Amino acid sequence: MLAVIASMAFAETEDKLRIAVINTTQDETLSQESDIAADTFTGTLAKSEAITLVERRELALILQEQKISASDIENSTAKIGTLTGCQYVLMTSLVYETSPILTARLVDVQTTQVVYSDTEIPNTLEQSAMIAASSRMADTLLEVLTGEQAVITSVGEKEVTINRGSIAGVRVGDMYRVYKGTKRITMDLGVIRVNDVHAAFSTAELVKNGGHIEALRKTDKVEAVSESEAASLISRKKFVKKRSEVKKEDDPTARALRRMTDITSECTELLESYMKSRDVILTSCDIANARKDVSMAGDIGDAWIQLGIAVSQRREALAGKINNLFSINIHGFEKNKKNLQELIQRIDGSSENCYKLGSSWLKVAADSGNAKAMDNLGSLYFSGVGVNQDSAKALELFQKSADSGYIEALVDLGYIYFHGNGVTRDYTKAAEYFRQAVDKGHIPEHGHTSAHGALGMMYLYGLGVTRDYSEAARLLTIGAEDHGELLAQYNLGFMYQQGLGVPQDIGRAIELYRKSAAQGGQDAANALKKLGVR
Repeated sequence: MLAVIASMAFAETEDKLRIAVINTTQDETLSQESDIAADTFTGTLAKSEAITLVERRELALILQEQKISASDIENSTAKIGTLTGCQYVLMTSLVYETSPILTARLVDVQTTQVVYSDTEIPNTLEQSAMIAASSRMADTLLEVLTGEQAVITSVGEKEVTINRGSIAGVRVGDMYRVYKGTKRITMDLGVIRVNDVHAAFSTAELVKNGGHIEALRKTDKVEAVSESEAASLISRKKFVKKRSEVKKEDDPTARALRRMTDITSECTELLESYMKSRDVILTSCDIANARKDVSMAGDIGDAWIQLGIAVSQRREALAGKINNLFSINIHGFEKNKKNLQELIQRIDGSSENCYKLGSSWLKVAADSGNAKAMDNLGSLYFSGVGVNQDSAKALELFQKSADSGYIEALVDLGYIYFHGNGVTRDYTKAAEYFRQAVDKGHIPEHGHTSAHGALGMMYLYGLGVTRDYSEAARLLTIGAEDHGELLAQYNLGFMYQQGLGVPQDIGRAIELYRKSAAQGGQDAANALKKLGVR
C-alpha cells in the first residue's frame, strides 16, 4: 500500500487572549440597552487578532448549568474561567440613577483581581448613545488587552494602575513618563514610579503631577524612562508640548506598501507549498484509480483533508493582516489590492477543493467498510466541511465506526455529548463513551484527544461523574505522560498548581504547562504567563 504524505510547514499562529464577556445587569427594564453595550464590547474585541471570545450561547449554558446567577458572577470568575478556559472575564453592567451609568470591569481569572475598570455616563438611553459610549470604552480596553501602548487603567488619589506587569518585564522602581496626545504632538503630564508588580499589571505612585490637569485620567499613556530622564522631568518647573517630525520611513503610504509586499509574498509561498503537496497526493490518486484499489481511498481522503486544514489555518492566520490592508484607501493602491485579492481567492479555492476531494475519497472508503474512514467522514458531516452539514449523518457514521471497533469514534461521540453539538448536552453520556474508550485501551492518534485525559478532566470538575481528584489525577497522568496529550498535560498541571488530589508542586505544574504550550496549548501558555514564567 502506497503511503500518502502531504506535509506543509507553517509558523504557529500568534497567542490569543481568551475572554468571556458577561452582562451582569439585573434590571429587566434596562435589558435591551445593556445587551447593546455587551454586544458592542463583543463586536469590538472580536475584531482583534489578539483576542478570542467565548461564544455567548456556550457561556449562557455554562452559567445555567452551574447555577451561577448575575449576583454570583463576581464571586464565580475563577470557576467561569476554568470551565471556559478564559484568562479574563469582562463584566459589563448598566444602572440608571439620575442618568445612565455604564460600567465595565475586567477580572483576571487566576488572581480574581479587577485589573481594569471604566465608567461612562451617556446622556440618554437611546441606542446611538449607548453604542457610542460602549465603543469608547471598548476601544480603550482593547488597547489595554493587546498592549498596543502602555496606558493608565485606573486612578487613585496618589496611586495609578498601568497595563504592564512582570510578563512585560516591569520591575519595582521602574519610572514612567505620563503623557497625552498623538505620536506627533504630545504633552507631558507627570512621572510615576512602580511600587507593586503583578503578571499583567502594575501599580505605581504619582511622583510628579505637571499641573496641566487636576488629576490623571485613565486615557493617559505612559512610557518607560531612565532614572536620569525621570529626574529631569521631575525637576522641570513647567511641562511643555513636545513635537517630533514624522520620519520618511514612517510615511503611511510607504508602510502600507511594505506590508502589502510582505503579505503578497506570504500568500505566494503558501500557494507554492500547496501545489507541491497537491502533486504528491494526485500521484497516489492516479495509482489508486489505475489499480482500482479501494484500500488506498481512506489514506488518500485523509491526506486531502489534512492539506485543506493546513491551507485554511495559514489563511486564517493571515486574515487580520489582509483585512487591515484592504481597509486602507491610498491612491495607486488599487492594483496591489486586486493582485492580493486574486491570490486569496486561489488560496480559498484550494482549501475548498481539498475538502471536496477528501470527502469523496472518504465516502468510497467508508462504503467499503473502513471504520476509520467512517469516523473521519462523520467529522466532515458534523462540521459541514466538504459536504453539507448534517449532524444526524455524523452521529450515524460515528456510531457505525464505533460498532466496527474503531476506538477513536467513541471519543468523538463523547465530545459530541460533552459539548452538546447537534444533540442535547449530556455529561453522563459523554463520560460513558470516554469510559468505553479507556476500557478498550485508547491510544490517541496524532493530534487527537486522549480519552483518559477527557475522562480525567470530567472527574476533576465533577461533570457527569462524582468529582474524584484521585481518579482525575490517575487518568490525567496517563493522558499527559503516556499519551503526551496537551489538554491532559494542562489539566494535570493545574492540579499540581492547586494541590488537588496531588501534593502541591509549582515546579511540576510549570513542567507540564511547558509541555502543553510547546504543542500549541493556549491554556497552558496563559498559565505560564500568569505565573510570570517564560
